[in-house]
Amino acid sequence: MPQQIKQTSAGEKYAQNRSFRLKKYFVFLLLFLFLSFSKSFASKLTFEIYHYPDGFTLITKVVKDYPVAACRLLVRDGSVNENPKINGISHLSEHMFFRGTTTMNDLQMKSYIENYGGQINGETYQDYTEFIANIPSVYTSKAVWYLMDGFLHATLLQSMLHLERKPVLDEVSLDKANPQRQLIELFQKEMFTDFPYSMPVEGFPSTVKNITRADLLAWHKRFYVPANAVLVVVGDIHPRAIRKQVADLLKGVPDLPFKPPVFRPQTPHTAPVVVEEVKKNIGHPYLALGYLVPGLNTPHQIYPTDVLTFLLGYGQFSLLNKELKQKDHLVQSISANFLTQPYPGTLQIVAVCHHGDVEKCKNKILGIIARVKEGKVTPEELRLAKRLLIGVYNLGNESDSGFASTIGFYAIMGNPEFAATYADHIKKVTLKQVQKIADEYLKNNYVEVVFYPFKKTKKKPLKFKKKPNKNTKKGGKWGHPE
Repeated sequence: MPQQIKQTSAGEKYAQNRSFRLKKYFVFLLLFLFLSFSKSFASKLTFEIYHYPDGFTLITKVVKDYPVAACRLLVRDGSVNENPKINGISHLSEHMFFRGTTTMNDLQMKSYIENYGGQINGETYQDYTEFIANIPSVYTSKAVWYLMDGFLHATLLQSMLHLERKPVLDEVSLDKANPQRQLIELFQKEMFTDFPYSMPVEGFPSTVKNITRADLLAWHKRFYVPANAVLVVVGDIHPRAIRKQVADLLKGVPDLPFKPPVFRPQTPHTAPVVVEEVKKNIGHPYLALGYLVPGLNTPHQIYPTDVLTFLLGYGQFSLLNKELKQKDHLVQSISANFLTQPYPGTLQIVAVCHHGDVEKCKNKILGIIARVKEGKVTPEELRLAKRLLIGVYNLGNESDSGFASTIGFYAIMGNPEFAATYADHIKKVTLKQVQKIADEYLKNNYVEVVFYPFKKTKKKPLKFKKKPNKNTKKGGKWGHPE
């Protein structure tokens, strides 16, 4: 909005002009910093990919900002590959990775990277497992050797399995005690009636207890092979030296072929599925409502699905937050979530509702989805969703560690270039594309799971029969319950 014009003295004009020049300076400075960040980020999204003869993949990226290196080893080994009998074996394998190899025992493995000032971790997901090592870049070769040693030479000893099973079971118990994890677990089970995304990553106590060393050895023989893994190294590194080191470490390793499991994608439901349960460990109703949406098998549909997710329920200014939380005060919290996966996954809306407002929440959610389908979204609402999505994506990749995980994720999904052009594709998403995704996938075939808090019913007061008190002649009474 232009400012009002008023009469000013020569001194005031000078001050205003100086102020204007300073403002212009800061505007240009901010623009320069933004463009510099954009250019540096764009250059950061470039990387080198090297494929070894046995199918192993190495991805490197030189970033000289700090003397650190972020190393990620990813294996296509997740709960999607499991069956109900051994559900949880991928997660157990991740834990056993750190329990010893042919060259290091479990204590040495736990302290090796820390001795060089680094950190280690591991994460298991539905579609893959990720092993993490962050270390000062002068010791990059140590982290590479460490990850490759655990990948290729894990011993999976029975004694170590006995020790590691307990902390894994503790994790399973903690997950089962978390109401929101329970909510999503039940939602997945109801959505994926004939697809292995229905199984929890951690497994169940009964399955984890029964996994044997023979099961683990067979699992490693099938999935922990060079053709089924990707190593990503990002930071102040020397790619040529890493490439040679990995080639040397792969020498003598059997060139085992890898045949990925073939799945038939989950077919959409033909009508809404509603499940309601009563839980003792919650204070407010929990609601999960979601739909089957596209996976990376149709990459062009990922971009508008991501924008739709942010438009609906990411951030305080999303449609669901503005309507259900800020305006109508129906929920304590609400969000929309969509994880890109190789197979069709889910767009989930999760809310913690106020008492008595679950049905109102559901109807409001469906009404807002209908509004998006009709195109009743302002240009500013769409711009804000896209801007926030790009900002979250860019900031998540600003660190070497974040970028290594991002590129590793898309590489293990089979499409590393997806990460390099992601932000550009998001900028081009139109409202019509978002509407098309909502029309095609957000139909009247949702899955709804509701947890209601357990309410203690007031017990009826106990009735007493009156009985004469023997200690008094009359008037005194002695009672006992019926």
